[in-house]
Parts: sequence; C-alpha cells; structure tokens
Amino acid sequence: MTVEWIPLANYAGAHHVLGAGACCIHPLNGNQYFWDCVQLRGAAQNLNIYRIVAKTGAWEHVVTFEGLKDSAAGIERGQCFIGQGGALIVGTTLIPKDVPYVTETGFQGVRCRIPNVDAPWSWPDVTALQQQISNLQQTIARQANAITAIERALGEQAGGLSPDDVETLDWARRLRRGELRSA
Repeated sequence: MTVEWIPLANYAGAHHVLGAGACCIHPLNGNQYFWDCVQLRGAAQNLNIYRIVAKTGAWEHVVTFEGLKDSAAGIERGQCFIGQGGALIVGTTLIPKDVPYVTETGFQGVRCRIPNVDAPWSWPDVTALQQQISNLQQTIARQANAITAIERALGEQAGGLSPDDVETLDWARRLRRGELRSA
C-alpha cells in the first residue's frame, strides 16, 4: 500500500517534531483537528493545533501554545476536542507559570478551554426521535386501516373506480402485505 504523507506545517528551521496526531472530528460539521509538538531550539517547544475545514477543505492553524511564553519551559505533546458549546478543550503537559513546583521537574498535566473555536453541537434528543417514530407508526397504521376499509367497501370489485385508482389500491394492498420491497 502506498500512502501520501502530508506535512502538518512547514518545519523548516525547527530542531525536532516531538510528536503529532489527529485529535477529533466535529460531530456535526466534520471539521478535523490535529496537533503537533515542535521543538524550535532549547526550551522553545510549542504545541500547535490545526484543522481541516470539512466544508471547504481549507487547512487552518487554530492556536499555538508557546514554550517560554505560555509555560515556564517547553510545552509537551497534547490533545484537544471541541466541546458542545464550540470551545476548544486542550490537555497537555507544561510548567504552569507562577505555580509552585509539585513535581521534581515542575511539569504538570494541565487543561484549558478556548471559547468559540467551532460551532456548538449537541447529541440528538432521543425522546423527540422516539416520538417521531411513534407518530410515523400511528400514521402508517391509520393508512393501513383506511386501505382495509376501502377494500371491504369495494369487496374484490373495483366498482366505479378509475383504472388508476384500481392500480393504486392494488399497489397499496401489495405494499401492506409485504409483497413490495423498497430498493
């Protein structure tokens, strides 16, 4: 199998890319999120978040967390997802500024929330979907009862119905009996 590897960014001048990965797909609009952790020099180690906009295919840089600016030292690899309100939720490892060291190196697992990065979303309302299904089932049952009543009233004779009405009635009868299957 041959694959095409596409760089996430232009890494010219970087010392090393410590890691990279795919994070998440927005459940409604399909935007795809990625991260990379790039060491530029020494402790200047950054965490970048990118996305592919599903609607246009555009590649976008979303945010960079800079080592020595957003952390007392470099920033390690991280992950992200889009919360239901549209915020970017990021988890990573860094040395929080102005926080006492609680580990030997000072690095701690941290998280942050950046609002309004993508569209809000929610899971479907299962109760509403169940009600819609119930309503459709009731409608189908009423239509089946109406067809049965028409068939009884007409007997097996078409009476004064037009040929198109007879054909439609026969189609509905076969559909109800399961003789017709949708493609």
